[in-house]
Amino acid sequence: MENLFKLVDQFIEENKYTEAIEQLNKLLNQYPQNGEIFVKRADLFYKLQKYTDALNDYNQSLKYHPKHSDEVKAKIEMITNIIKYQGSDIYAATNLHNDPWLDE
Repeated sequence: MENLFKLVDQFIEENKYTEAIEQLNKLLNQYPQNGEIFVKRADLFYKLQKYTDALNDYNQSLKYHPKHSDEVKAKIEMITNIIKYQGSDIYAATNLHNDPWLDE
């Protein structure tokens, strides 16, 4: 497992995120309950702007690896906000700050 993690890190250093994800998929086939693998893959999905995949992996990591739950929960919240506002048209919105006093 350690050798594959080194290979993953090498791919990440070379910005070969897709190859790194492929190696992480192999690791997950061998160790399906390893939360660290889910976190590492989620980080890569985030870099590739595949937010829903990243969100799914972060949620999976909480099941198996609660050690870094505060950090993962913060990432989940951030991605949830990105997804929430990704499709919004800022020029059409009249209340950009969601201020209830401005809504009529």
